Amino acid sequence: MRVLASRTRWMIQQIDEAAAERLAEQCGIHPLVARLLLIRGCSTPEQVERFLQAGADTLHDPLLMDGMRQAVAAIREAIGKGRRIRIYGDYDADGISSTSLMIWLMRKLGAHYDYYIPHRVQEGYGLNKAALDRAKEEGVELIITVDTGISAAEEARYAAELGIDLIITDHHEPPERLPSAIAVINPKKPGCPYPFKQLAGVGVAFKLAQALLDRVPDELTELAALGTVADLMPLVDENRTLVRLGLRRMQRSSYVGLTALFHASGLEGKEVSAGHIAFAIAPRINASGRLTSADAAVRLLTTEHEQEAALLAQELDELNRDRQRIVEETFEEAVRQLEARHGAELPPVIIASGEGWNAGVIGIVAARLLERYYRPTIVFTIDADTGMAKGSARSIRGYDIYRALTACADLMDHFGGHQAAAGMSLLADRLEELHERLNRLAREWLDEEDYIPLTEADLSLRIGECRVELIEQLELLAPYGLGNRSPRFLLERAAVKELRQIGKDGQHLKLQLLDRETGELLDAVGFGIGSLQPHIAPTSAVDVIGELQVNEWNGTRKAQLLIQDIRVSHLQVFDWRGLKPAASVQANEVRADAAQREPPRAAGKTAAGLLSGSDRPVGRTYPGLRDEAEFVICDELPYWRDTIRAMFGERRIWLLDADGLLSPADPRPETEPPRDLVLVQLPPGEHALKRMLADHGDRLERVCVWFADADECAAGCPSRDQFKHIYCCLKQCRNWSTDDPGFLRGLSARTGVGVNDVAFILRVFEELGFVARSGAQGEFVPNPAPRNLESSPRFRRRSEGQKLAEHYLLMSTAQLARHIAELARSGHRRAHTA
Repeated sequence: MRVLASRTRWMIQQIDEAAAERLAEQCGIHPLVARLLLIRGCSTPEQVERFLQAGADTLHDPLLMDGMRQAVAAIREAIGKGRRIRIYGDYDADGISSTSLMIWLMRKLGAHYDYYIPHRVQEGYGLNKAALDRAKEEGVELIITVDTGISAAEEARYAAELGIDLIITDHHEPPERLPSAIAVINPKKPGCPYPFKQLAGVGVAFKLAQALLDRVPDELTELAALGTVADLMPLVDENRTLVRLGLRRMQRSSYVGLTALFHASGLEGKEVSAGHIAFAIAPRINASGRLTSADAAVRLLTTEHEQEAALLAQELDELNRDRQRIVEETFEEAVRQLEARHGAELPPVIIASGEGWNAGVIGIVAARLLERYYRPTIVFTIDADTGMAKGSARSIRGYDIYRALTACADLMDHFGGHQAAAGMSLLADRLEELHERLNRLAREWLDEEDYIPLTEADLSLRIGECRVELIEQLELLAPYGLGNRSPRFLLERAAVKELRQIGKDGQHLKLQLLDRETGELLDAVGFGIGSLQPHIAPTSAVDVIGELQVNEWNGTRKAQLLIQDIRVSHLQVFDWRGLKPAASVQANEVRADAAQREPPRAAGKTAAGLLSGSDRPVGRTYPGLRDEAEFVICDELPYWRDTIRAMFGERRIWLLDADGLLSPADPRPETEPPRDLVLVQLPPGEHALKRMLADHGDRLERVCVWFADADECAAGCPSRDQFKHIYCCLKQCRNWSTDDPGFLRGLSARTGVGVNDVAFILRVFEELGFVARSGAQGEFVPNPAPRNLESSPRFRRRSEGQKLAEHYLLMSTAQLARHIAELARSGHRRAHTA
């Protein structure tokens, strides 16, 4: 049972603790770091040293890559003969980084060269015949592709016909038919013996540079790091080394373009991380290729002039803001389209399409839709003139989108990609059939659980272990990214000491977690989950998965947990004591006599600060209240039902009797036993509450304790003289209007009895038959049958309930929560014993 359910499935890594202890001792590292290294596949001191000390000497020999020797020979020959070389790249950040790296390399080698990147909208991805024709006209004799070309078999044949030599460097999945060229360099190529297969396009270009220079070109690692992170390549093995080396140089970058971009991105003076590349630098590099041409980004990364770099960085920053606006507009249109087409029943695979959608942002929109709906997603832009649809796909774990598209290859003109992302083009009138076939594959490959996102945690931690010293040790594992994510830790049953919403409109959640055993505290922040605050009781213990970081403020450094997901796995008790019925209940919603409708007094300081009391507007969120909450009352007076409906709308209402049994207060179809209960009134006795909670404790998830009449009960009963005084006044009045709110106030002024007590006395007299109501008229009964006050259930309950009310009003919120939870657990234990 998850009382507050997590948003994702949780998986905690399992490790050999004895092996971790040995590794920590052998390598002289923190035991927790040793555990994390085991999870990352480092089980020997040699592997640990290679991981932690990853440097240029750990890079593989580039000549192990199939086709590398041929490429090096051909390029050296072309440079030696002064032949014109064209670098042919791609318009994304990986392609731009690859192109820029090759430009710097060609400069260093003294080559006669230029570069070309096709326009995303006008030409599309990869080699095209028009670009080859242009190259021929301009005297190009050798084309070197970077981050593209592996699927261009037809274009490669055409280049040969034109007499242009071709060297292809790429990292995308190779098709069955490879292009014919002087050299095809791709570590994924069948039969290629290169030991690491997951280089980015810029990584393959870097290996070509390493082979041509016959050394590790450390000066090019910044560009290699940029493209590797931007293209979401796993930061393992060689990728991790390249990014580690590149980030080290970025702290004092030798590229004026990167320095200018750091300034435009607000990173000047900060230690640049892989996260900064992914979320600040790469989007700006990508912006030019998405909205215009990639030329501005290439010029920025290859310029040697600071003034030009500053202008180009500013241009990219402005383009990025335009890109953000276009993404938001397209995303909102796609959401409206999906909801109109499918409603709440989404298909296994989501497809959205629109005429004229910007081709440069459809991949980002697909990623946003996947994040919202967690379904494999393809977003298409349709050219109304040609009838062609160009799409970008993002997928989930378990659904290999490249494999799925391969099964539908007959429908498409072109496609490419990998397990998690892909691009394709086809006629728009084939989209429906493509959708049907992709859905069919999803039903074969996926089950219901696959549509729930997965959150993986490395280890469980205690709050006392979350210290700055540990976080500094964890930096040994950086840089973090795909394949080497920042370590995530599980903190189980952490007590909540403080809980509040922060940020604009309270969209974020701030907690202070307490280790009850040691008294140690840890701050935790959850971005975008501020709406959970009303659903976490202040007395709850939470399970949290998050990443540790150092929070620096006014010179103080503290450990802080960045929350990835959160849940509560025990019964939660929410303290509503002190909440009055909303003012509009009496004034507008309930039209009946004042004696019947007088709201009970608030419980004063017992719930101070929890709720705003009678000024709380109807319809506001109440702590712990969910749509499925059901309400428990203890008498059948219409006041309580009307109050509930006025404040909370139509709800299922139960009547609790003196034996602790629940019966429906209104005839309704049979439903399951309640999961959430709001205890509106003080129970008839402690035994009744205990019986009710015991009966339902194994199912209950939330209990909201209102006890709205507890303060009235705690005040005790009016004296018998006060009863007599009111009786004499009623005898003189004979009859009165129940719609006149001034009647109660008048009786109170004449007798000196408080208004609430006057209302109580009238209700008791009605139960005893001393007064009667007919419609909107109340009247005195001249010769009632003699009855004792104790024969009134209301009088008896208030008399007997005084101690019970005082007992509950004097409890702290924590004491109340423990008491209710214990009563509910007694039922759970009883059920299991039976």
